[in-house]
Amino acid sequence: MNRTIRPVSIGLLLGILGLLFGIFWAMYITVNHEKIHAAFSESAGAAKGRLHAPEGHGKDAGESHDHGGSVGHDSGPHAHDSAGAHEGDAAHMTDEKSVDEAAPADMHAHGMKATHNEDPAAAAHERLARGHIHAMGLGILTISVSLVISLTAAPNTLKTLASACLGVGSLLYPFAWIIMGYRTPSIGVEAAQESVFLIAAVSIALVLAGLFICLFYLLKGMVGGGESA
Repeated sequence: MNRTIRPVSIGLLLGILGLLFGIFWAMYITVNHEKIHAAFSESAGAAKGRLHAPEGHGKDAGESHDHGGSVGHDSGPHAHDSAGAHEGDAAHMTDEKSVDEAAPADMHAHGMKATHNEDPAAAAHERLARGHIHAMGLGILTISVSLVISLTAAPNTLKTLASACLGVGSLLYPFAWIIMGYRTPSIGVEAAQESVFLIAAVSIALVLAGLFICLFYLLKGMVGGGESA
């Protein structure tokens, strides 16, 4: 192997592996699109069912029974008072409903937008696809920057370190998107994003470290000259 390329061979290898992974991952999610989407939809439906499980039916039934009993026993002057109270309650509930229905219009008039709940199944599949996109892009970045830093005057140890940081970070980041995609239907869009924060942060830090090392020695070579180690 060429002496110039040898120090960054680890980065070149990891970059090529990233490209291969991106290609095969795209093939996998394309071939199994329907199966993956069906599984995500089922998982999202189950999670939504657990979140919106009805509660308090027994209490409502008991209250209905009590109201029914009290109506049956009301008589005389108190019956008119009770009827008036029920009419007042109905009017009050109607007023509250009118206020609630008018609220979105008022909010829109004041420039406030309602929160849009993204479909977890669709978001999950999109995140899997982004795993492919990032794998391809970062793989090319790793190979390119590794070749550039191999031509600088940086010590061989730093060349190897920079290319390794780029390679490892570029492989970790797409996996963060894929893990996030698989977790999205069951725990939600935002929770899935938070669950991979550490992986994404570490991978971004590694890529930036490799880029900064390369940038430093490029600028140093432009300003002070020097030959490659």
